[in-house]
Amino acid sequence: MTPNSRQSADTACMPIEPLIFIDANVFLNLYGSRDQTSIDALMRKVLEEHERIIFSEQLAMEVLKNRRSKFSAIEAKLADIPGPLSHFSTKDERKALINSVRATNAELAKARQALAKIVKSPERHDEIYKCVVGLIDHSGPLCLTRDMGNHAGMLARARERYLLRYPPQKKDESYGDAFHWEWIVYCATSRHRDVYLVSQDSDFGHKRAGALVIDEFLDVEFRRRTKRKVTLVDKLHAVIEVPAKLAEAEDEAVKQSRAASAEATGRRQATGHEFMQWLMTRAEPEESLYAANVIAEALLKGRSPSANLGFGPLQDDVKAPDSLQELVSQPENPLLVETDERSGADEGSDATDG
Repeated sequence: MTPNSRQSADTACMPIEPLIFIDANVFLNLYGSRDQTSIDALMRKVLEEHERIIFSEQLAMEVLKNRRSKFSAIEAKLADIPGPLSHFSTKDERKALINSVRATNAELAKARQALAKIVKSPERHDEIYKCVVGLIDHSGPLCLTRDMGNHAGMLARARERYLLRYPPQKKDESYGDAFHWEWIVYCATSRHRDVYLVSQDSDFGHKRAGALVIDEFLDVEFRRRTKRKVTLVDKLHAVIEVPAKLAEAEDEAVKQSRAASAEATGRRQATGHEFMQWLMTRAEPEESLYAANVIAEALLKGRSPSANLGFGPLQDDVKAPDSLQELVSQPENPLLVETDERSGADEGSDATDG
């Protein structure tokens, strides 16, 4: 056997690694990590795997469009800690507290400076941004852009899925996830490869007995159309080999995001209860009360209604108390990605925002 034929035989025996699709919420949930250095290293690892990552211009748009709304939440967490109150401590205790507060505020100032660099120059200081842009720049056969010949076909299939109410589908008018799914199926079929689907919301599957499983219909459809296997996971380190420190940083970032999402959902639900009590005292035009009831119902479910309902009738006719009006009228924070419920991370005004 010649060296070349031996090399060909060895290559043929090597296991074929599955392709990887990374949902927008996975990128977005990494912002605000306490260990951003490790998250940056994780993003560089992801970019190294570009030859087997299923990507698209649509997916890049979802991440880049929504990333900025994360920063206001991060800035709020980085506000200076006020000094200790004198009547709650002795002189020595107060001195120790002041020193501790000063040291903490100095660290917070550094974090604010780092955030300012990310906002001002993402191409230099934001590794998540650079990873997403890098995946587009590589422009391999797994990266779908609008100038490619099969883009229109993917869009038509996604629209058909939406009309037929096939999963994956949100409860609004977007069909970005359907677009992603059709591209995933196409890539798996054309490359004859299994697929790891990394997502942290419930659009592609759910938990069963503590384990993530792909939606039953999607699983059957994928096997029928591709003769391959799709596996749903919620962490990048489950499909890309990384050092333990990077895996721990990703776990902690996702945990933070889930806590923030639960907090935001709780705030909406509390506002919804208060809003409903206030509505019971009102006698407003029927159309206005209908709009207000739709808003209250969405809040009680822990979701923001702002993506689907204008607030003109409420603001013009129903004159809610300022505290309620401000909370109800706030747009969905797309970076507080809900991982156990449906995510708002990639919802938007465009039909293909998924």
